[in-house]
Amino acid sequence: MKKKILIADDNKRFCDFIYKKLIEIEEFEIVGIANTDDDEVKLIEEKEPDIVITDLMRDNEYTGLEIIKKYSTNTNSPQFLIVSAGSPVISIMKYQNVVNFINKLGFDHNKLIMELRMIETNDIQLRKTVKDDIHKKNRDNKQGILDKIRVFLGITGKKT
Repeated sequence: MKKKILIADDNKRFCDFIYKKLIEIEEFEIVGIANTDDDEVKLIEEKEPDIVITDLMRDNEYTGLEIIKKYSTNTNSPQFLIVSAGSPVISIMKYQNVVNFINKLGFDHNKLIMELRMIETNDIQLRKTVKDDIHKKNRDNKQGILDKIRVFLGITGKKT
């Protein structure tokens, strides 16, 4: 199964470069490119990527770190691979959804590809399975409650 990847950086040329390198690799599916914070959040919600390649420093409203924090407690969180200039902030590595940090200075796309390949697909699939199970249980619970209400009200569900 292909790993769904979202590329998020306010530098459009950098995003295009990464896209051109990753689109050639069959095991990856690029689900979108986000150049703003709003686009990144929107695409995470809509496309449900497995991995988000993101920058920490932005010229936008909020930082990549704030987006990572937003999804750190979400059971459907993508994993974040940070590609940013400067030194890694140790505090970001405490988030379970952060898999690694790659420095943009002296950037090597082969290292990026290696890091993406090392992210375990099993973990991604397990998270999606748990999410699907939760949705199914919620749906079943709602249906069970509706059935009890129908019985209480004497509604059989059959047209007479």
